[in-house]
Amino acid sequence: MRVDVENTIRNKTRRIFPCGVFFPVRARPGMKFNMNKLRRAGIRAVCCLLCIAMAIPVLTDIAAAAGIVPDSADRYEDALDQIGVLADYAVYSEGYKNAPKPDRTITIDAASYSDHSFTDIEIYDSYMGQEGGSVYTGEEGYITWDVEVEEEGLYSIFVLYYPVEGKSSDIQRAVFIDGEIPFAEAGLWELSRIWTNEEMAVTRDTQGNDLKPGQIEAPSWSESPVADTQGYHAAPLRFYLTEGAHTVTFVSLREPAMIRSVRLYNEQEPPGYSEMPAHYDRMGYKKTVDYMDRVEAESAEYKSYPTLYPVSDHSSPAVMPYDAREIRNNMSGGEKWDMNG
Repeated sequence: MRVDVENTIRNKTRRIFPCGVFFPVRARPGMKFNMNKLRRAGIRAVCCLLCIAMAIPVLTDIAAAAGIVPDSADRYEDALDQIGVLADYAVYSEGYKNAPKPDRTITIDAASYSDHSFTDIEIYDSYMGQEGGSVYTGEEGYITWDVEVEEEGLYSIFVLYYPVEGKSSDIQRAVFIDGEIPFAEAGLWELSRIWTNEEMAVTRDTQGNDLKPGQIEAPSWSESPVADTQGYHAAPLRFYLTEGAHTVTFVSLREPAMIRSVRLYNEQEPPGYSEMPAHYDRMGYKKTVDYMDRVEAESAEYKSYPTLYPVSDHSSPAVMPYDAREIRNNMSGGEKWDMNG
């Protein structure tokens, strides 16, 4: 049967293609449609859609069997993009102010990871004198560990790491618990590099002024907590974990790092100052007599930032060493200490 388009559809109609895509076309005088062809095209379109629907789970199974999880990294990136809407640590910790702080330690061997997305991950044995397997994590990707918690409560997370060569910036990571960022501060925390003076001996110019020493990296193994990068919360951040199985994921944001282990535990609160004299008496400590040891700040051997180099202060002769005419490096960092962190 042929139908005159001009008589049945006055101005516009839709043309059907075998692929099942519809789009409007303007009818022209004398334009004809063959209804049998239209029916066959519709059947082919339905068959195409059914084939696609049936193929999706098959392709998904193939990808899973091959270990391909294309949306895992994207999931973490999407969560980090939404970090601005998360509650901060003050609000989070208020909700768990009565939660216990278990006196136990959970140690995770870094080499026992259960998932990762790094293209350059590698396990090193006894790296730089640290026994056991250490995992190299690049600056793009994530690594996940499974952890079994025997006692629910709040736990701090400590990382034993080595700052491998990179771009000389602080190492930045985000931490996810069970695939979620529990609070905003967990979305960006830092592991410091270690710096030292290029020359520990004081050098001077031809005028007798102290020169500022250059700063170079002096990497070594360090254990650092997941902490507030801005410095508004001095104590290590605590994460609430229920009893049972959990996952801990580190997402790299900047710089590579070698990781040996991750520990979940709570630092013991130090005794108050008023309690210390009695403690010293029990330990048999004696008071010193006529003894003073002066340590100059500018002679610091190691520091966490290259900006904490020796500088000069002429404000008072009480600042040592001092010279009325020549520049003497007699303090460390100066105004650089104004920054939080």
